[in-house]
Amino acid sequence: MKTGIFTFRKYHGMTGAGSSTIRCKWLLDYWKEAEEFKYGKQYDAIIYQKVYYPKHAKMFKGVKILDLCDPDWMHWGYQIRAMIEEVDAITCSSQALTDSVKKFTKKPVIFIPDRVDLKLFKGREEHKGEAKTVAWIGYSNNYCVLDPAISSLIKKGLKLVVVSDKNYMPPAGCSKLECNSIGFTWDTLEDDLKGFDVDMILNPKGETGKWKYKSDNKSYISWAMGYPVAYKSEDIDRFIDAKNRNEEVAIRTKELKEKYDSKLSVNDFKALIAKISDQKRETKDV
Repeated sequence: MKTGIFTFRKYHGMTGAGSSTIRCKWLLDYWKEAEEFKYGKQYDAIIYQKVYYPKHAKMFKGVKILDLCDPDWMHWGYQIRAMIEEVDAITCSSQALTDSVKKFTKKPVIFIPDRVDLKLFKGREEHKGEAKTVAWIGYSNNYCVLDPAISSLIKKGLKLVVVSDKNYMPPAGCSKLECNSIGFTWDTLEDDLKGFDVDMILNPKGETGKWKYKSDNKSYISWAMGYPVAYKSEDIDRFIDAKNRNEEVAIRTKELKEKYDSKLSVNDFKALIAKISDQKRETKDV
């Protein structure tokens, strides 16, 4: 079935958006029937990737899926509810998001994790020696999640590299932290981290507000580049040792191939579209 993925970046006229890369671009090489949505093209199915456009969905008669990766009802609630009314199913990038959306609709809500196009990442050579540098990757409006980790980095004498859209300024009183800020681009990310001799990726977890709904895609991408991921201070302690870092990378590389390869997301979406199409056909025949 010819499928158009109507991306967040397309709808908003953006040149880039992480969710559109992960949940559209990284799927297309493995899905010959799919493409990024083009206005005026005819499709059998449309995946609205974080796109709340109920007027368009109401007019489209094929298979319609709303793909969510954030709890946007906190900001655009009326648009999400209106959009849900017009689609056949909802897919979500995290289990927490899936569980919450199920509470306000009877339509199918399916968990399809963020996954990684593994061919895009080279990985790195074996980790050696004690860790000296930690990196964090994310948008500048999320810098607050770093605050609890700063004192731990200072105590351990670790340097911090922040990969983001703006320069990072450590909290007041943290002048002892050696920190570098670099811009984010997919094309250079892996080489940029190697250039700073990064040993592990920091990915603190939040349990409240929007944080509890977030997917773990930064971890999957970090694993694909050959880095262990530290969620808390104890993880940082463990990954100071190169042996532990190498063991973690080996475990996570296997997990990536088994659970978080983009090809698996293609299979999930295609199976859902086929199921909805069959249901529509059966209803039409009754």
